[in-house]
Amino acid sequence: MKKNIFVKAMAGMLAVSAVIPAMTSCSDDYLEEAPITSISKADVATTLDGALYAMQGACSSMYRQMRDYPGWNNTCGEPYYNIMYGEAPGNTYHDRIWNVYAANISDWTQMRSQTSMMANYMWVYAYGVISAANQVLDGIDNIPVSDDAEIAQRDFIKAVCLTLRGHFYTKLLQVYGPRWQDSNNGAENSGVVLRLNGVDIDVPFSTTGEVMTQIYKDLDDAIALFNGTSYGDQLIWTPNVNVAHGLKARAAAIKLDYQTMRDEARAARQGYPIMSARQYSKGGFITANEEYMWATWFQSEGIYYDGHGGTYGCNGWTVHSWGVSCGIDFDLYRAIPQTDCRKGMYMAPGFFALHPELAAEHNLTDDSFFDPTIVAASTVTINTGENQSMVNFVNDYACDSDILPDWNDASMPLTSAFTDGICRPYYAAPYLVAGLQYKWWGVDTFATNQYPFMRASEMAYLEAEAAFMLGDENSAREIMIEINKDYRDPDFTCTEAGEELLTKLKAYRHIELWGEGFTWFDYKRWNTTMHRNEWKANDPTSGNYQHNLAKDFAPSEKCGWRISVPNSEFNYNKAISVDELPDNNR
Repeated sequence: MKKNIFVKAMAGMLAVSAVIPAMTSCSDDYLEEAPITSISKADVATTLDGALYAMQGACSSMYRQMRDYPGWNNTCGEPYYNIMYGEAPGNTYHDRIWNVYAANISDWTQMRSQTSMMANYMWVYAYGVISAANQVLDGIDNIPVSDDAEIAQRDFIKAVCLTLRGHFYTKLLQVYGPRWQDSNNGAENSGVVLRLNGVDIDVPFSTTGEVMTQIYKDLDDAIALFNGTSYGDQLIWTPNVNVAHGLKARAAAIKLDYQTMRDEARAARQGYPIMSARQYSKGGFITANEEYMWATWFQSEGIYYDGHGGTYGCNGWTVHSWGVSCGIDFDLYRAIPQTDCRKGMYMAPGFFALHPELAAEHNLTDDSFFDPTIVAASTVTINTGENQSMVNFVNDYACDSDILPDWNDASMPLTSAFTDGICRPYYAAPYLVAGLQYKWWGVDTFATNQYPFMRASEMAYLEAEAAFMLGDENSAREIMIEINKDYRDPDFTCTEAGEELLTKLKAYRHIELWGEGFTWFDYKRWNTTMHRNEWKANDPTSGNYQHNLAKDFAPSEKCGWRISVPNSEFNYNKAISVDELPDNNR
């Protein structure tokens, strides 16, 4: 019987794509180790080293070009899919890729087409990693072990693979499944095929509850194995016990299991301090710091110009070559106080007050963001109009030494190219979106950075949200103060109660985690209408969405925010049918 072509291709690629990092590490070496070689498929199920390298290959596939698929080179793993699914269809992230070139993703047109990019990309990516993890799990218990050290290594490998599987089934449920509120307490068809080994092909859809039960089990088993092993070869791009706790907190948030969400989020962030205001605002997202729990590795090999920094960094290659800049939503930016370190990280109404002399030199005020001679209404870009004053401000601001991020070689000068320094942000960029960001940077020829898959701040916000939902508003306020007053804004206060507190908590979560892949998923699980504010000429209360993207999205739209299962799965899996899914999967 013919195996699903996507799963088959990805499994073949990932099972033999493996890594051999240094087997010893000290200080922060684990933050920078990267995959460097490969092994044969036969070794995966017969030797511990083979299983180890295959497991690390599965982890490394979360940041790799998908060269097996024509035109998919720019799909650089987790960062790409976090933005494509978590941000582009949301309402806080603006990007020329998604707002112009792929506007049918941002406007949700693709969601209910089973041949679309949205239908296919996450399915291929997630099941590829699941397949690789399953191949390791299928044989790991049959590999002979001779001493405690080998048992520890085996248990660690198994724990990592279970963690990966739990993570990707959570992703699949978020994308293709119903929100828990619509699932009839888990009885609704999830749109997810629960493959738990590398053999089964024709597998029926599982219910939402069955998928969630398996996610909990995988992560619980992983946590037990992590806690029972002394194996210490942990790399920043390989999940550990804290990440497993964090993933269970995410799954619990989807299930509205608030006590589990609170307990797991608290356990996850133990040992991971919140980064300081200076770290956050001065290049804290170039290389992993102590707050990073899980992230990409810090090397360009295998990803090159299509890495996150090269594509989305303010000084990335794609920005100054193609003008694919990204920025924050005006309404979210307005919620950031002037004293907050994050206020200076985006160029939106309120930014010029932080740089009054330079703004005055270019005759710019907040009203300039709504001047139709500066901003093009059709794309809400700031350098396609007749008045170039804002572009000139961006260029002059880019030469200011104060903008230079702190990192391990901050003595490098700002230049127009990557040859001898850090490329100036938005240097010669042909298109600049309103709301320009300075959160993401990159260094070296390819503008490399380390994109976080999980941070302690995210876990803190999950813990605070769960506390609120459990009726413990005092704890929710205390966590909000911990994150914001201690690490973001010395003038921060939190005295709100009830719905006002919840509204503030949600807004600050999106401010903190902007661009990290959460907005659309959050609105889906919150079961809340999502609003986009249209840009309007000479209206300082308007937003920065162009007309075709500015709309409200009710919880009931697109079958309850469910993306269609790709047609390819029905072609090769004879145990499923489109008539099992809402609107026949269309």
